[in-house]
Amino acid sequence: MAHAKRRDSAGLPDLTLSERKELERRIKDMDDPVRYMIVSEFGPKFILYYNVSDDTFAHNNPSGGTLFKRKAAAESIRKSLRSATLAKFSVKGKRLKRLSPLPRDPLERLARE
Repeated sequence: MAHAKRRDSAGLPDLTLSERKELERRIKDMDDPVRYMIVSEFGPKFILYYNVSDDTFAHNNPSGGTLFKRKAAAESIRKSLRSATLAKFSVKGKRLKRLSPLPRDPLERLARE
């Protein structure tokens, strides 16, 4: 005779410990507001934000760029572009807030590469 899985008050089967940990990890990941965007900065008033789907840059408009949840994915695409860097953003609702600072001098960014 097969054992039936225990069910909670909603009639759903109880989760195993590993299933519960995976669910908690995914919820925490989903709630994390940090995203990454590929940018090309020529100064504080001239910033290009990369849009992956169109293969174009949006001028001084971060909402025109592609936000990446995974830093590794953004980094792999950034490597194929010349003189682009990653910028860190926070997303809350429809608001974008840049978390990484702008370089003081555009030549400073080139010196780091």
